[in-house]
Formats: sequence, C-alpha cells, structure tokens
Amino acid sequence: MNTNQVYLLIDLAQTHSFNQTAERHFTTQQSVSYQMKQLEQELKTQIFIRSKSGVEFTKQGEHILQCAYEMERAYRTMLEGIDANQGNVKGIKKIKLCISSVLLSANMTTVIKAFNSKFPSIKLIIKEVSQNQLIDAVLSYECDIAFWSVNKGFFDLYSKECESKNIERSVIREDSAVAVISKDSPLAAQEKLSLGNLTHQPKSVYGMHPVDYFKKNLESFVLYENDNIDIHKQLILEEEVICFTTQMVYDQLFPKEAFVSKPFDYPTLPIEHMVLRKGSEDIKEFRALEQIISKIFVGK
Repeated sequence: MNTNQVYLLIDLAQTHSFNQTAERHFTTQQSVSYQMKQLEQELKTQIFIRSKSGVEFTKQGEHILQCAYEMERAYRTMLEGIDANQGNVKGIKKIKLCISSVLLSANMTTVIKAFNSKFPSIKLIIKEVSQNQLIDAVLSYECDIAFWSVNKGFFDLYSKECESKNIERSVIREDSAVAVISKDSPLAAQEKLSLGNLTHQPKSVYGMHPVDYFKKNLESFVLYENDNIDIHKQLILEEEVICFTTQMVYDQLFPKEAFVSKPFDYPTLPIEHMVLRKGSEDIKEFRALEQIISKIFVGK
C-alpha cells in the first residue's frame, strides 16, 4: 500500500463515491478504481462492495481502512519530525496551517495532495485547534495561514486587533445553520423546524458555534458538542437527538439514506468559512494554499 492509496482509502470512507474522490484528488474515476483494484490484488482481499447507495467497505475493508488512518498519522508525524529536526537547514521551507473547521479536516488529504503536487519541497504543518485557540494562534503568529468557520459577525470582535497586526481575512463561502435529524423522525415530514419543535428535544452541535435560542431552558440546549461525527450520528439515530450543524457539513458528511437536514422557521446567524493570512507577507505559496482551500469550498 502506497501513500496515494492511503489517501484515496480515507477519502472513499468519507465520500462513498469513486467519482467524488476522483474530483477531490484532481484525477479520474478510472484512475481511482484502478488504484483500488491494484490494492485489492496486492492484499488478496475484497475491500469494497458497490451498491445503489455508493461504495461500502467490507469487514476486511474496515480493518484496512483503520490501518490506513494509522499509516497517514505515522507519515504525517514523520514529516513533522523531519521538519522539526531540520528546520534551520538552508532550503527547508514550511507553512503552518491552523484549522478549527470539521469540513476542512474532512478534506485535508485533498489539500495536502494538491499543495504537494505544486510545491513538493515545502512542508505543510497542520494543527487542529479550537475556535478560540485559532484566533490567538493567528494574532501571535503561531501559524502562517488559518481556516475558520464561525457565525457571521463573530470575527468583528477581533477585527481591529487583526487589522493592527496586518492580518487579512477572506470569506470564501457563506453557509447556513440547519438541523440534522433521522429520516425516521416524526419531524422529518415538516418543511421547517420551529422553537416549539426543538425546546424539549435533546440536541447536539457539530461544526458550528452553539448559539443559544433557548433562554428560559438552557439545560435543554446542548447535549453533546464534539468533533467526532460518528457519535453525533449514533445519537441522532438511537436517541432522536437533533444535531445543529451547517448545510455544507450535512451535504458532505451525512449519508442521505439515513439523515435529512431541515432549516429553521426563525432567524439564524449565517456561517462564514474564511481564511486568515498574514497580509504583510504576500507569498505565492500562501496564495496557492488559499486558492486550493477555496476551490474545495466554492468548487471553482
């Protein structure tokens, strides 16, 4: 198994589609199918089952996928270790990217592959941080470029400080808040969800700030807030939890055969997916990385 096959496996686990994985990796569906067929022949086992709902992993395939995750982490750790030990050697370059978005985390293999194909000598160091930690990392120059998904207007709290430190913001896409529920939920038949629908339902938050619309019933708002999507899915299906997230997160990360998204019939704050970058350093590599991220989110 080579590194390209590792990245393809991880992406297939997210998209369940050879076509979508091919688009993420800027290649063809035939190329992805060939790579996976070669891997199946190498390991002498069937990794996938193709069905109407998309590509699914066999039991052996699930084991291979877990190994792929471990290999990707080990490979990334190795590169970071090399960079740390040789950081002062002439000619070694690196870009530090901080992220707090589950969407970009899900697409990170595509970002790495696309950036490395253009700048193979530059090391891309990626650090996942919380929403509050990210802006501190930007202001203290702990990272060169950052990707943030926050409620519209939230950045204004830091805009003056960012301007004084010459940090530029680029909003690459606006998103909307939605509720994700089980297709079997009684609420699935409704066009929109109201506060009355939500007040007495357990709720979780995934990939967005938990905005409180339940002033008089605070304990009913958030049951669970974490970046582990599998737990959110299990809570939705087994405990009838309503998951607050964004439309893009639903579109990319939730299987449509089991889940449905619903807008709200009351005003909600839009979500902004943005890039923060050192404005004083107009470096082509920074611009290229920003363009790669924008292409993933805007589709251009």
